[in-house]
Amino acid sequence: MAELIVGNKHASPQPNLPDEIYVRKPDDQQSWLAEGKLDADTDSSNWMNHDIISIDHAKIAKIDVERGNEKLELVRNGDRFELKVPADHPSLRPLRRAAPTAAGSSPRRGLDRAPASALATNHRAFEMA
Repeated sequence: MAELIVGNKHASPQPNLPDEIYVRKPDDQQSWLAEGKLDADTDSSNWMNHDIISIDHAKIAKIDVERGNEKLELVRNGDRFELKVPADHPSLRPLRRAAPTAAGSSPRRGLDRAPASALATNHRAFEMA
């Protein structure tokens, strides 16, 4: 197997000449401008799979979130989740979009959901239906 570090592409200044690309061997300091086209993305972040997890929401029955001694439990009720634990949780209704203020902007943008800070945890568990 050969190793090659691929650099920036260089379009040919004339339409009848091939494209060029900078390349070098991993242990060499010298780069070369090679003729031809190489279909390799030079941005290595595009080589990664950015989907950490992909689960159809309809298959999630319950979500448990723990952070230290604090716990949240959300249980599916139809096409929505209801917060079951803690049982004495404050109503989530105040998080719905508030009426526009005199300036015409809404002070809250959340739509019936827990604050993001409550969900930023080290542990998440999904129970599949």
